[in-house]
Amino acid sequence: MTIIIGTPYHPDGAYVFNRFLANQKQIQESYPDSELVLATSLIEYVDQLEQQLKAFRIKGKVLHYSFSKPDYAIFRIWDITAARNIIRLYALSKPEAEGLLFLDADMIFDPAVANILKEKMGQYDVIFSGYRLKDDWLAMSGFGCTLLSRKILKSVNFRCYEFKNRDALCEDEVLEFDLNRKWRKVKRGIFLNIDHYKRSNEALHIRPQPIPFINRLVNQSWIRYILVRLSILFQRNISFRTKKFIHKYIHPKIKA
Repeated sequence: MTIIIGTPYHPDGAYVFNRFLANQKQIQESYPDSELVLATSLIEYVDQLEQQLKAFRIKGKVLHYSFSKPDYAIFRIWDITAARNIIRLYALSKPEAEGLLFLDADMIFDPAVANILKEKMGQYDVIFSGYRLKDDWLAMSGFGCTLLSRKILKSVNFRCYEFKNRDALCEDEVLEFDLNRKWRKVKRGIFLNIDHYKRSNEALHIRPQPIPFINRLVNQSWIRYILVRLSILFQRNISFRTKKFIHKYIHPKIKA
């Protein structure tokens, strides 16, 4: 199974980028049938990124893209969503690519990440591996560590919402909504070691473990569908507010 590893790049979120690339080299050594694809809207970084891939001897490619957004938009979600779509189209252009693994540039992963998620995926269409967010929440559906099948890449187009009231839905939340509408099979778990860097010298670690009960509950597909549907309907990110409430008042214990 050939896997494309996709990563949106922006310097604001790349404060451990050399460590990320060193980790990507380890991942390719563990899973040689993979390719790292970086996507950036900043043309001035393309040559630099290509040179960095060569310096680390990583098999990969740098994609440049442009994007549009509403006049009132203020968030970077439009840029990130466009990056994910250009990577998706690249993966589809490779007949041998059977999966797309999104890994974020501010994280370091178990070098066996591709092998682990491939084994766990089975007959599922999408698999999310959980990680700790920068305010110590548990993310069970973000794009930071997500493997998607080729079938899904053909049937979805990543998209986001930003409302005029300055509220928004990121592309990972809208993907959940679209997957549920299409009755796709989604698997969630905390399958591998991940370090998520808050800054260059501080990371939040997570190791494989069972999902806490409250997180299993709130991440049921039908609940996620309702929360995102209501968010779109009322133009308020009810999904995020629900997660914030759980984190503040319940805060399930995560084993670091």
